[in-house]
Amino acid sequence: MARPETSLIDYYYSPISAFAYLGEGELRRIARRHRQTIRYLPIDLEQVRAALGLVVPADVADARRSYRLVELNRWARQRRLDIRLKPLHWPIASPLAARLVHAAELTGLDPGPLSQALLRGVWRDERNIADLGDLRDLIDAAGFDADKLLALADTNAVIERFEGATQAAIRRGVFGSPTYFWRGEMFYGQDRLDFLDRAIAAARRAEQPR
Repeated sequence: MARPETSLIDYYYSPISAFAYLGEGELRRIARRHRQTIRYLPIDLEQVRAALGLVVPADVADARRSYRLVELNRWARQRRLDIRLKPLHWPIASPLAARLVHAAELTGLDPGPLSQALLRGVWRDERNIADLGDLRDLIDAAGFDADKLLALADTNAVIERFEGATQAAIRRGVFGSPTYFWRGEMFYGQDRLDFLDRAIAAARRAEQPR
């Protein structure tokens, strides 16, 4: 049975996003604690940036790039995660990897393990998620059938779903990864997950019978 919209966390992100990697485990813990369902919505982040006229990471000032590494390291320690601050295969285009998560969702199974496998593949294990061989390994490790999922990822249904998620992100004002929506409220960045947690907890308390 489909969960009501009020019990959904919309999760817009890129599978090559370092901050999505740092936040996904905590997001899943929040969802479990509050009995929410995560709707995984990988997007074409470059298309989002282009639509909004945003600067791509390669063009930001050196000082900002350096500070980003400081923040990644701090949050990795906070989340108790291993991270490669400068992984071998980043940045890379990842539309197929993104579509694989959409394909996993369409199978009716939890796409979370695949999403985590892709993010860990980039930021912990230095895998190339634009390479079919590495993708097959990550899909298998996540418990999916690689042949079936790769075939599904190339269907019109999944391609349209990926494009639809990207366009929806643009309409909703998404400008970076990860971004979460709950009951229409936007939370940008994994460092805002505490606010998401508190918002859900407060709403659930208010909805309890008195």
